[in-house]
Amino acid sequence: SLNDKSIATSGDYRRYFDESLKAHHIMNPKTGKSATELISVTIISDKAIDADALATSVFVLGPVVGLELVESLDEVEGLLITSEKEIIESTGLSTFYR
Repeated sequence: SLNDKSIATSGDYRRYFDESLKAHHIMNPKTGKSATELISVTIISDKAIDADALATSVFVLGPVVGLELVESLDEVEGLLITSEKEIIESTGLSTFYR
């Protein structure tokens, strides 16, 4: 459970544009195509609007740059799942579940 925090998740597993399930709704503005390096990003932050925006932004940025962004922000933690199903946690995420 969270106290005085917000959580938001962005993922590629619900909204597709084609029957082959290859084109989803989270677009990379640099390529004009669906972002493909991650399948899910969950962000915990103080405000829901920040968590929502960061979840989508990190999804598009990918695991390396996205995690760097999360780690650079105070009071923000994240859980990233790559397209290979590798789970990546920000350094302070475990304080919320352990």
